[in-house]
Amino acid sequence: MKPRLLCFFVIALALTVAAIPQASQAQTISLFPDEVPNGVASAAGEQYHQRIDLTLTGSPVANSRMVTVTLPGELTYVPNSATVASNLSTIRGFFAGLKSSGNQLNFGVSGTGLSGRIVTLEFDVTTPTNFTGIANGSKKDTSYTFDFSPQSNLTDTDVPVAKHQNRPVRAIAFSAPHASNGDTTEAGGQFYKMDFPSGLPDPSHSAISGLTSTGQGGSLAGGRFMVDTQTDVLYSFYLSQDSTLVERPLSLSPVSFYSSLSDPGARNAPLVGTRQNPRLIPHTFIRENFETVFSSASRDSLNGMISLAGTVDGGVYYIYVLADPADARFPSAWRPLWGGYTKKGYDPSTLGAFSGGVFLGRSGPLLVNHPPEFVVAGW
Repeated sequence: MKPRLLCFFVIALALTVAAIPQASQAQTISLFPDEVPNGVASAAGEQYHQRIDLTLTGSPVANSRMVTVTLPGELTYVPNSATVASNLSTIRGFFAGLKSSGNQLNFGVSGTGLSGRIVTLEFDVTTPTNFTGIANGSKKDTSYTFDFSPQSNLTDTDVPVAKHQNRPVRAIAFSAPHASNGDTTEAGGQFYKMDFPSGLPDPSHSAISGLTSTGQGGSLAGGRFMVDTQTDVLYSFYLSQDSTLVERPLSLSPVSFYSSLSDPGARNAPLVGTRQNPRLIPHTFIRENFETVFSSASRDSLNGMISLAGTVDGGVYYIYVLADPADARFPSAWRPLWGGYTKKGYDPSTLGAFSGGVFLGRSGPLLVNHPPEFVVAGW
């Protein structure tokens, strides 16, 4: 074939392909965490929380069976744990039941003006002691399948998720101590200020974490809009010289935490203490708008300081993190009017309820250098 004729056919083919209508991606979907560990045991009351944010674009149309989410194999849905919320009071989301297979969740949405809005789906899963066919310490990439109804004007898609076999979850990254390079303590080595590249994520939407209601919309089950005036998630931090931990050993307790902010809740009194003798609290909090309380505000300049009490001078430590529902958010004893509810609430006897005790992140190595200490006698 002559070069000119070949060029003609290539151009003609390109124009033909361009003329064919292409399916448009009418939404974006984010999953947190996008890693699921083995060994989240239902018999032990453990649950692993999944938050899925659907950002709707194009011309979406609400309907009672808007999307069906199919879980990957060996992930088992925790009954009565599915909830839906949106970022607009006029949009009502709801769980529309299971399909017969039991691992397919139906969700519906009602309302108008969906374009540009976010609908948040949340549910809990459990996992077997060991995933089938995955080597110890490794992972297998799989996905959640999203099938949208033809009437919705949305596009079917798969959302990646990794199944971990006795492998750490790294859903939360540290920038200090740097996740890979690590860091060394300064200014005496008694406290250390943690930092995160983009703030701490929120595993649970405010509308389904028990926050104050505006009074708009229907019942909470129907996705009542919530005002985010309080905190949603309680983070706790742990120090260990073991860099390989996957879940919290029962012997490992949270490190103390220094904050110059006022107490959470209604007390609103400043924390008592100074640099020399600060008041220590065991946890920190984040807000639904993804702005962590680790900020540059003057009252917050020392917030994020964890205590290094009990560490060895010259020792290398790693900081681990767990997440729980914040104080008074969906207490375990709370049950809505529409029946039993299995979503985890605040429980002071439990640590890491969102992830079944599996750590959501680990920092890089932190070299702790303590200052010399002297005993002065005779005066």
